[in-house]
Amino acid sequence: MLAEKQLLEEIKIKGITLEQLIEVIPKDKVKVDGFFASETSLDDFKHAVVNVCSSTERSMIMSYSRRTLGQVLSFLLILFS
Repeated sequence: MLAEKQLLEEIKIKGITLEQLIEVIPKDKVKVDGFFASETSLDDFKHAVVNVCSSTERSMIMSYSRRTLGQVLSFLLILFS
């Protein structure tokens, strides 16, 4: 419990990478598939969005590069089922 609290405090301060987030999600409770934009295509992404939006049992966490959109920030996509 203390380790979890310390981890949460560290995340609040420093943030978390996709790899770290995948590691801290309890695998016995959810199935996690993590994808990087550089490892997949736009069609794969669209397919994942359609699948998640077509199900009440799936969720998606997504972060993306706002810099590409002329804004500021980055891309992360995680599917839960």
